[in-house]
Amino acid sequence: MITNKTLVSKLAFAFSATLLMLVLCSISSFSRNVVGEMIFAQAPDTIVVPVAIPDTAAGVGAVYTEVEVRPDFSYYDMHGVEAFRSYAQNRLNYPEFESESDIRGKIYVSFIVEVDGRISTIKVVRSFNDFFDIYAIRAVAGSPRWIPGKQGGVPVRVKYTIPLTVEIR
Repeated sequence: MITNKTLVSKLAFAFSATLLMLVLCSISSFSRNVVGEMIFAQAPDTIVVPVAIPDTAAGVGAVYTEVEVRPDFSYYDMHGVEAFRSYAQNRLNYPEFESESDIRGKIYVSFIVEVDGRISTIKVVRSFNDFFDIYAIRAVAGSPRWIPGKQGGVPVRVKYTIPLTVEIR
């Protein structure tokens, strides 16, 4: 026979467990939203930042800095890493500021071009201001696929570091 006291305690336990699961799910969905192959990490100010490939899914194998056939990226009439730098620089969108002084600086971002042409392992190597880092990562992460680099006729992982310039006047 189930008493009212036992029934209430079982319901309270079930309610507590459900509430705990909801809280844990909402915390994890706040920090990461998985959509298809891309992960969108949310910054504290609700800027959605696409990260091309999560590091856990990035390719396996050696990462080269010099290869026989360098990865190619085409942007308008340009090719290669300079074309990509121009592409990322043009996509570097940050909010407008009303500032009495000029803000200028460079952010150095590293990334790996994987064997399938996607970008992974995006990191800010050198920052002049932490606020702008998330915008630099977002500009690089939204990249279309590259033509991968080759070593010995085989596609390989290639690491690049590019500077992005921030100028606010």
